[in-house]
Amino acid sequence: MIVRTVGLSAKGKVTGESHYRAKLSWAKVKEMRRLRFEKGVPYAEICRLFGVGRSAAAKAINGATWATPPVRNVKQIEAEDLSLFAQGEGRWLIAKKSGATVGSVARAMKSAGVAWDGVKRAGPAKVLNAPNRMQKTVAVNERGLRIGEDHQNAKYTNGEIEMVLTMRDDGKSYGEIARLVEMPKSTVRDIIKGRRRCQYPADFKTIKE
Repeated sequence: MIVRTVGLSAKGKVTGESHYRAKLSWAKVKEMRRLRFEKGVPYAEICRLFGVGRSAAAKAINGATWATPPVRNVKQIEAEDLSLFAQGEGRWLIAKKSGATVGSVARAMKSAGVAWDGVKRAGPAKVLNAPNRMQKTVAVNERGLRIGEDHQNAKYTNGEIEMVLTMRDDGKSYGEIARLVEMPKSTVRDIIKGRRRCQYPADFKTIKE
């Protein structure tokens, strides 16, 4: 499993050289500022040396961008290694095994063209025929209690939770996510901060409905 480490800002957004649009690094920005403030090198020369436009250079040097270094690092999975995907494991299990963010696993699966049924487990829920009642396999925590969309009071599917996390990884604000998924902003915030729907399955059990 190929995993890379990325830096996050205090708001949980990918920042600095870890951002997919980044053309600079913290080391380059530091050198650009040194050249400008200590040596008085013109912007035009700095732009030529570092291969960026004047606007990008000016913003980086003056702190409009590249203002705050990452406050913490997280792991993100890359798409090259498809071994766990091929086993049919869901995003939560792959993220737990690799130590990567769920959003990065989702993007890797999409990039690799791997279909996913919206269930955070190794394969879809199994529904078995029974004489009088239906049976299905549900995810449970360490205490044996149902979690995620399998919880009896769950209002949102695992797929919707994944969508919230993925959009946050992509840099969208709480308000934007709330509008796009039609979910209260407070709920979006609680999900992203790990106050709700944050448990990983410890096991699976079959229940009757």
